[in-house]
Amino acid sequence: HAFPQIMPEENNKVHGAVSYTASGSFNPALPGDAVTVHALLDTDETSEAEQVLNIIDQTQAEHPEDSIAILLRSKIHVADIVRRLKQRGSKFQAVEIDKLSQRPVVRDLLALSCALLHPGDRISWLAILRAPWCGLTLADLHALVGGDQKAAVYDQLIKSDSFNSLSEDGVARLARVQPILKTVLAQRGRQGLRDWIESAWIALGGPACLGSDTDKEDAEVFLQLLETLDAVGKAVGPEVLHDKVAELFALPDVHADSRLQIMTMHKAKGLEFDTVILPGLSRTTRGDESRLLYWLQRTSETGEPELVFGPIKSAREKENRTAEYIKQLDKEKSMYEYGRLLYVAATRARQRLHLLGQVKTDSETGEVKVPANTTLLYQFWPVVGDVYEVQAALSSGNEPEQPEPEEPPVVTNKLRRLESDWTCPPPPSGVLAMPEVEEEREFNLEFDWAGESARLVGTVVHRILEQLTRQADAPEKDDELTRLNVIGRQMLVQEGLPRDQVDAAASKVESALNNMLQDERGRWILSSAHQDARSEYALTFSTGEQTHHMIIDRTFIDEEGVRWIIDYKTGSHAGGGLDEFLDREQDRYQDQLENYANAMSRMDDRPVRLGLYFPLLQGWREWSFED
Repeated sequence: HAFPQIMPEENNKVHGAVSYTASGSFNPALPGDAVTVHALLDTDETSEAEQVLNIIDQTQAEHPEDSIAILLRSKIHVADIVRRLKQRGSKFQAVEIDKLSQRPVVRDLLALSCALLHPGDRISWLAILRAPWCGLTLADLHALVGGDQKAAVYDQLIKSDSFNSLSEDGVARLARVQPILKTVLAQRGRQGLRDWIESAWIALGGPACLGSDTDKEDAEVFLQLLETLDAVGKAVGPEVLHDKVAELFALPDVHADSRLQIMTMHKAKGLEFDTVILPGLSRTTRGDESRLLYWLQRTSETGEPELVFGPIKSAREKENRTAEYIKQLDKEKSMYEYGRLLYVAATRARQRLHLLGQVKTDSETGEVKVPANTTLLYQFWPVVGDVYEVQAALSSGNEPEQPEPEEPPVVTNKLRRLESDWTCPPPPSGVLAMPEVEEEREFNLEFDWAGESARLVGTVVHRILEQLTRQADAPEKDDELTRLNVIGRQMLVQEGLPRDQVDAAASKVESALNNMLQDERGRWILSSAHQDARSEYALTFSTGEQTHHMIIDRTFIDEEGVRWIIDYKTGSHAGGGLDEFLDREQDRYQDQLENYANAMSRMDDRPVRLGLYFPLLQGWREWSFED
């Protein structure tokens, strides 16, 4: 009979009041008390957490197959309970309680992603060298980068004399990790974001550092996020990654069943459990902070929606009456919302309900102090206040039992890491592993004579062209082209190109995109109307002795049934003799494209034509492939 006293008697839309409607129990009453109030006087969160664990133990002993739910008003109220459950090895499912960003495996993957996306991100680079797959000591980290606080960590890592001041263990660890990072950075922009980061993580030994199957599932959630972000087609930088990861929650323990769950009261809507425990009812929430503008949406007498605004008080005003009215109305709405939240939480219990809240007593009179009106316990106070008074009377004259002081945790500096001579284990017997791997070096071939700026121009152009092939129609309006050019500039910056080179590089990206979109052949290459069209198509094939990895920029089947294999070349040519230049480029890349054709011809027997397209020049060369 508590909720008729807690909830309002009448509905009031303006005040957010929803009246109580009586209901009857479907199941017959069980013997014993269905609702237990655990009146905690002058205690703390630690004692309350212990009481919760006692309730769990008793319930599981008497009804081992029953489901138990710990429902909380806020995620921040669960820390002590979760810590104690983990300390004693209890299995439980925490539903959207732990932030994914707090899981060690995700922190390491996030640091790896940010470091690879932005070579100048010093904190992330230090984090991946400290992560378990490398595990440098603090002394070795300082010896490596402490001499120059402004230099990029990667630059320090590849210096010829960088290992001189390291310990023997540090040298061994970096000798394994350095070539992996160097290879991974060389592949930047040539793979999908997820594939790029995941392959780096595996090569470094990330999966070997996982402590449980839940860690594996958390890593998969992060990698799926990378895949989702990459599919949007916009540049992904460290800031975007941090923001998106902060929105995700860690998965529940995959080895725990549903007999013990922890979640917020809001999350429990629509669910039922045999026993429900509501701890932290005396916890307050953060007070209402002053806002520049208070506003209220309401319905006028004529039924039309209207807005009421109340600005923050000026320096000359004591208060703004409109703003104060809206603030008071918000407080009343919150009080009614607290009552409805309690109703949702309490009615999740099929058999037993446990209420826990702490209150203080007056040190002189021993009287029980009424809890703050921003607590859920305050809502229950008209019903449970007498229970606390009785408990206070029983405790009067007796020294309250003090819990045994906890031993302070012993902090150790043990570094969890792989062995310095760790190597990637061999694949299982069911997986074909070739003894040698030969990677197609098309990208390095094209830019072995060019600087970093030219390489990044090629990377950005390739990525934007890949996104354009996913659209139904190529952009035609000026504002769409402008948007692409802005994206290209952002990608150059995020790839780490020095700012004094960005303008020139962005101009080349803009020219390449505009030229290709204005060229009839360029639009034909990008068209999504082709059959079996693919962009940045990754292939692996074996010749018996070697395994070849390659990425084809663009391939499709035209209306005549011919398979086209096309490679973009973002090089430029100044002066005369353009045809001669294009002929030389065809000779230069003929073997490479015919290797692609040889791989594709293993999958179907269509006629194949090869092409080189030069966006900066609107240049084109094509020829037939004869197997």
